[in-house]
Amino acid sequence: MKATSIILLLIAFSVTIASGDPMDDLASSDQAIRDKAAAELRITFKDTPETKWTPTADKIKKGQTKKEVLELLRPFDVKGEGGAGSGQSHSQSYRLDDEWILICWFQNEGDVLIDRKLERSLRHLWIAPAKDFAGLWVTYFVNGQKSHQINYRDGQYSGEFIAYHSNGEKACIQHYTGSIADGPDTGYHRSGKIAYTGQYKQGKQVGTWTWFDESGKISSTRTHSEQ
Repeated sequence: MKATSIILLLIAFSVTIASGDPMDDLASSDQAIRDKAAAELRITFKDTPETKWTPTADKIKKGQTKKEVLELLRPFDVKGEGGAGSGQSHSQSYRLDDEWILICWFQNEGDVLIDRKLERSLRHLWIAPAKDFAGLWVTYFVNGQKSHQINYRDGQYSGEFIAYHSNGEKACIQHYTGSIADGPDTGYHRSGKIAYTGQYKQGKQVGTWTWFDESGKISSTRTHSEQ
């Protein structure tokens, strides 16, 4: 065998071989390696207590500017992770580690802190399949619990799509055809109780959507046109 062929084989082999670190292996493109790493982490993962971050959070007070908040967080190399805005204020989440985020609410004028909250929110590792992938694709949270379980056909969502809470309970079950939502959509609370039910037709919400509180009582409904 030519030397160049041997090198190519070694490169191909190295792409799929496990690294030995289960956290790193959760981001492997090989499903079997991800599954094995997740199984190990479900046994070995240890929660980080909130007390690790309360001293830092206690230094962040109402009235500080966003610049001052970021300076207090700078030693921890935090990452911005989503947010939302309104006419007068906006929120920003900062990832502190694999388990904890700090959510800050700021006034738009002057970027002045209104409030902040520590929240446990486990990071999940998303790795996309090949463009023409067909079959079941599963990704995981850092504690080894599933984050997504998706059926693909020719690289597109096809059939059942399941997202999970980090405690192992389902978050929602949707259905797709050619990556377009089409069929029943059911959401769940972390307790496993139903949070909402609804229906999609070719990517559009149709019929009556219903939301439920933890006791199972209807909290709201909305009816969409079937057109």
